[in-house]
Amino acid sequence: MTSSDDDILITDEIRPNESIKSCDNSTFHSDDENQPSGAECLARCKQFAEITGTDTALAMFYLQDNKWDLQKGLDKYLRATNNQESKIVACFDVETLDNDERKCSKRQKTSSSSSECSENQSNIVCEESSDEEETKNEHFKLLSWNIDGLDKSNLESRTLGVAQKIKNENPDIVFLQEVIEQSEKILSSHLASKYAFTSSNYNENTSKSSPFGYYTLILAKKKTCDIKSKNVIWFENSKMGRNLLKVDLSYLKNVKVCAMTAHLESTAEFSKQRIDQLKRCFEEMVDQDNDSVVFFGGDLNLRDSELSAIGGLPEKIYDMWESTGSRKECLYTWDCLRNTNLKMNGKYKPRCRFDRLYYRPLISKSNRDKSTKTELTLMPVYFELEGLEKLKSCGRFCSDHWAIQSYCQLESNLAI
Repeated sequence: MTSSDDDILITDEIRPNESIKSCDNSTFHSDDENQPSGAECLARCKQFAEITGTDTALAMFYLQDNKWDLQKGLDKYLRATNNQESKIVACFDVETLDNDERKCSKRQKTSSSSSECSENQSNIVCEESSDEEETKNEHFKLLSWNIDGLDKSNLESRTLGVAQKIKNENPDIVFLQEVIEQSEKILSSHLASKYAFTSSNYNENTSKSSPFGYYTLILAKKKTCDIKSKNVIWFENSKMGRNLLKVDLSYLKNVKVCAMTAHLESTAEFSKQRIDQLKRCFEEMVDQDNDSVVFFGGDLNLRDSELSAIGGLPEKIYDMWESTGSRKECLYTWDCLRNTNLKMNGKYKPRCRFDRLYYRPLISKSNRDKSTKTELTLMPVYFELEGLEKLKSCGRFCSDHWAIQSYCQLESNLAI
């Protein structure tokens, strides 16, 4: 939920009276000819977040939909939440979450005051000051992002922005898609001291790297995650060299986690292949040990109709966005209305939920000895979008996709 003010650039992006069409055929119209300056937009986002006790991503959603009128945005938010004094998102109290974020923000400010920024890296990435800022996590965090490595324009600046966002958010596990070797080198140079990198850029059958030149990564924070094993499962029907990357690890030494990411077949033309790949991923989730929490996600290029075609989600597998309240401001992850990295010359701007996160909770065995110690599991409590700010170094977003991030609480396991 944190963001660096130094990296934020809000500009007038949408032409007056432009129509925007979403993937579910909803149509939106915008009239931004009277939009305030970028600095004023940012100030109103912060003011909204402070008044409501929420975050700037939510603020941006309500303010953009109300032509940046702060009072109208607040009124709409209060109507949507029934004027509740305690700001509740899904099953979680935002005030509690924000307290944790304030602690993190305080540590980051202390760190930034005692460290020098790298001038030759466009003032984006700062050096780490010390390990003292790494304190016990209040929540487990999982972030997934298609970082658009195939777009060579401003690749270094955008990848540095990704690295800085990961540093700021400090997630325990990171799923990255559309990584290329050049972007991996940049990420590794800034993150390898904190994260263990696992790549899908290797085919054991051929002992070669992916011929398509892009692949996926899983990053696991060294201080909280201990990797036990890893595996790459190739999709035999893929025309684009796609696969499922799987890492088994322990979180805080006492929670078994299976983390999996994939970049499923792209474009509407390959819907059949994508559906078959999704089924294979769900089968892998179901097949994991009952005493493991399973997370799967990435840029799945998924349409709701394709999920319906396989009968919906399998039993005991849950959509993390839906489980945390289906916040509509976090619905679209590939949003050509608000994200202008990909130039669309046509009349309509697509908005899609291509990027998703799923989880399967730890499953209690009916015959498990009740005298054993209490089991711990991870339960999703909050979901948000990240990477919503433009980078001053290049005037673009880090990627044409937003990052998706979920917070989980460590809880005693209930029988499932």
